Parts: sequence; C-alpha cells; structure tokens
Amino acid sequence: MKIGELAAAVGVSTRTVRYYHQVGLLPEPVRSAAGYRVYGMRDLVLLSHARRLVEIGLGLDEVRQVLADEEGRDLGEIIASMDTALAVQQERLAAQRRRLAELRERVRDGHLALDDLPDPELVEFFTRVEAAGATGPIARLDRDVLAFIPGADASRWIAPMLPLLGDEDYTRRLVRVYDDFDRLADVEPDDPVVGRLVDLILDVLPEESLRALSEHDLVGVGGESVIDAVIEELTPAQAAAARMLIERTRARALAPEPHTVTQEEKEE
Repeated sequence: MKIGELAAAVGVSTRTVRYYHQVGLLPEPVRSAAGYRVYGMRDLVLLSHARRLVEIGLGLDEVRQVLADEEGRDLGEIIASMDTALAVQQERLAAQRRRLAELRERVRDGHLALDDLPDPELVEFFTRVEAAGATGPIARLDRDVLAFIPGADASRWIAPMLPLLGDEDYTRRLVRVYDDFDRLADVEPDDPVVGRLVDLILDVLPEESLRALSEHDLVGVGGESVIDAVIEELTPAQAAAARMLIERTRARALAPEPHTVTQEEKEE
C-alpha cells in the first residue's frame, strides 16, 4: 500500500503519517525500486494503534514509548492489546457519560457550583479567576464543561496556569480573554475580531496547556453530542472562535517542519 492508502484506511491524513515518521512514532517502511514507501499489514496496525493511543489521551512521547515496547511483538499480541485498551476506554466513556447525565440534571435550574469540579486544582483556578472578575457566561460555561471531564485530564490544561495567577498582569490578561469572548455575542462570525481573540488566547495560554488541549479528544470523551451541546450555548461568532481555537491548537502541536512537495507526494 502507498502512504495515501494507509492514511485513508486508518482515517488520518498523509501529513500525520509523515509527521509520525519524523518524530519516531512509526518506523520508516521499505521502499520500492522507484523510491516509493511501501506499507504492509504491520504498518497498518501500528498506525491504527498510534491513533487510538492519542485519542485516549496519551502524549506523543508516551505513544512513542508504547510502540517501541511493541517492536518485538507479533501482530496478534498488538491487536489483543488494542482490544483491551478499547475495552478500558469504553468503560471510561460509560462512566463519564453517567457523570454527564448527573450534571445535566443539576444544571436544569442554574449553573454548577465550584464544588462540582472534579479536581482541587480546578476549584482553585476558578475561585481565583472569578475573584479577579471572570464571572460572565463564558467563564461559567468553561467551568461547566470542565466539570464532567476527568480531573486528571482537565488539570493538565489548568495546572500550568496556576503559578502564573500570582502575576497580576497575567491574571488581567486571562480575565480579559473571558470578557472578550463574552463580547463576541454582539459581532458577526466573520468579523476580524474573532481571529484576533483566538490569537490572544493562544498567546495567554502556556505551551503546556496548549499541548494538553491539542492532545485531548473531547469528542472521544462524550461523543459529538458533547461538542454540539457546548456549541449550542455559544453565539455564532463565539462558536467560530471555539472551532478556530481547536483547529489551531491541534495544528500547532502536530505541524511538521515545512518541506518541499516531492513528485511522490503529488502522485499519492
């Protein structure tokens, strides 16, 4: 199989496959006499496993270690381990959906309380930003969304910001992000202010938070219905900003070094 066929079979882009080669997640395959990469069943299984590991929240370094440990294992063992991982993920998703159902019941008559957050670091973060003035609809929605995400996952986004909240200038900038997001309620989705706000968010979030956001699969946590439920709470411009932020954080984490398109790539 060519790289395009491999990527299509697993459901990723050829750019992702090349990036995984570049960072050492996947070994370079054999090449044909004409210089084309030629992929086999093992490559298909390894790429599928890498994708699944990323989807369940592992960082790229962790995925690299898992795949390296499986270099000497046969395909049957790898597939069995993938099946086990999927079973664990299904149990986790079922528990999270039960948690989400409980939280939906509790928000019928208002927003969640700080005590509903699953991790002490989240409670500390929102206590401090609310005290600094972030009390609008977007700050409350942010808190509500984080309430049903597992504490360890949500904390990966938030923990890097806690030390920075000791800086008054940083805290003001963070509160401004929430306020500016609220003000998007009064603009059109194609207004340039949407892109400027996303630039501001990318600037104020620590690199560790951006990496955690890019590696976390919110769809995998609760399904498309979770994304839809969040988007329904936003105005068109706010929804456009949210989608742009997701796209840019993922692109920022996965973008390979610029390269010249080869004839091989053009023929894929």
